[in-house]
Amino acid sequence: MSAVLKILLLEDNALDAEIIIRELRKGGLEFSHFLADNRDSYLNGLATFSPDIILSDHTLPAFGSKEALSISQQQAVKIPFILVTGTVSEEYAVEIMKDGAYDYILKDHLQRLPSAVLNAVEKGRMEIENQKFLEDLITNEALLKEAERLAHLGSWQFDLSTYESKWSDESYRILGFEPGQTEASFENMLRLVHTDDIAYVNEMTSDPMILKHDNIKFNFRIITLDNTIRYIHNELRVDRDLHGKPLKLTGFILDITESQEAQDALLKSEANLRTIFDNTIVGYVLVDQNLNIVSFNNIANQGMIEERGLPLKEGKNLSFYMPKERKEESTALYRDALQGKPVNFETSYFKKDKTAVWYQVQASPVKDSNNNALGLIIAITYITERKMAELEKEKLTEALKDSHSRLRKLVPRVQAAREEERLHIAREVHDELGQVLTAMKIEVSMLNKKIPIKKEFAFLQLAFVTIIRLIDKSIASVKKIATDLRPEMLDELGIAESIKWLAEEFKKNTGIDYSLSLSSGFIDLKADINVSTTLYRIVQESLTNISRHAEATKVKIALKTNEENLFLVIQDNGVGITEEQKNRKKSFGITGIKERVFLLNGNMEISGTPGKGTIVYAQIPRKHD
Repeated sequence: MSAVLKILLLEDNALDAEIIIRELRKGGLEFSHFLADNRDSYLNGLATFSPDIILSDHTLPAFGSKEALSISQQQAVKIPFILVTGTVSEEYAVEIMKDGAYDYILKDHLQRLPSAVLNAVEKGRMEIENQKFLEDLITNEALLKEAERLAHLGSWQFDLSTYESKWSDESYRILGFEPGQTEASFENMLRLVHTDDIAYVNEMTSDPMILKHDNIKFNFRIITLDNTIRYIHNELRVDRDLHGKPLKLTGFILDITESQEAQDALLKSEANLRTIFDNTIVGYVLVDQNLNIVSFNNIANQGMIEERGLPLKEGKNLSFYMPKERKEESTALYRDALQGKPVNFETSYFKKDKTAVWYQVQASPVKDSNNNALGLIIAITYITERKMAELEKEKLTEALKDSHSRLRKLVPRVQAAREEERLHIAREVHDELGQVLTAMKIEVSMLNKKIPIKKEFAFLQLAFVTIIRLIDKSIASVKKIATDLRPEMLDELGIAESIKWLAEEFKKNTGIDYSLSLSSGFIDLKADINVSTTLYRIVQESLTNISRHAEATKVKIALKTNEENLFLVIQDNGVGITEEQKNRKKSFGITGIKERVFLLNGNMEISGTPGKGTIVYAQIPRKHD
């Protein structure tokens, strides 16, 4: 499975799909998704998208979750399947999980979805690994049986009376020959012996040794024809006559090169490990199951001398080095560690110069092949610098939190003052300037009527008509400016009617069609001026951006609510906003509405797909500070 999850989402409600995707991203998941809304697109997603997990609605037209689950189980690799639905009976949920679904999530409780997805993917991964492990185990067992059948022990014989020798085929191979490639003789075997081992082999096969012993065992090295060094274990048996005279030598040879090299590597690694053990910056103490010290390294010893003035000694009980006030608690912790419970804590002491030394203690059990605890390995990591930095960071964080808290308390007042000022200006513009323009229009109209209807005054009548048109245009501009600053209908009729008016004006001015969808459970927000103003400004700014940049032909606006949150989704079919456009420092409109949503403890996201349009998504809690 890749680091970015691949999610196949079977859902025919676009808004529900968008909310599910947002909830997953809110949970911190990195993923790509394939949206299917019928049986054919679902099959296409399985074939071309190769998902890591499937999230399925319960019922789609002519296609249900049970059939979707059944199809997924026919894939070569089992895909985790989670039912995500609005309502479902407990009996059905139990039944579909028996059929193989990993979990089910109600759409009213989507906050559990990210963790359920991670759990299902991890469970699926473990099932795949377990299956692979079983398959590998079966294969390895077959290979092991074949290796055991092919494994041979080389043998040879040497007749002391006739000086005739015999080698088995495996002896030839061990000595580096093909069977029958050279004469089987004791001398030819000796010729292969490593120069440094010749004297030793001659001694072990000399007449005094053969006369004295019936069985002789020794190891030596040979150099094969291709200059490979091999380690040989040899066992020699002496056959005698009735008088004890040696008649025949029978030998058995075994190539022990791998085991010898492994032993040499082990000795080397043990020496290296000891060097590392003694020179690492982490202190280590090894104790047995009674907490008696078995071994320790230099840094642990130095730390104990500095803290307690006592050098560590093998055989001493660990409790001897514990402060009286912590002895009972510390002993209990290490006893817990022997039982497999994790032990990881931080502590400190003061040096003579009153400076603090911080260190972290971790204890892990050392177990035998039967999983029985033989003792503990205690790691002591000195973390003074890190701890001091953490303490300083905590102070700075608290100061920053305090500053941020005070700023957050101030910003709503600024926003409220701004809206109040907008309202004041809108009323002033509408009432004062509107009245002045209306009075001007009346005066000009009356003056126009007093001009005699004569040919020589026609140019004056035409001028007055032009002035009246300009005044009418100014009155319309005043109304538009006042409405943009603060529409009266937002306070009088509420957010729903205000958004309808915005959409109608948008269509009238741009010719771009729209559709508006309100949740059946949507409650108008005339009583909450902050929420209604925020939603209005989001729609207003979004429609302005669409008219200027999107090149769209249609806009969808949806308002939806559940017990916890309000959702606003605005989607167009235009060119799609780019990352560069979203992050422009001069995008004051977008920045402003994001701040409004943040102050209501909500979140807002803008995403664009080239050639497919832009989606503005806002989520605001129904209860906010």
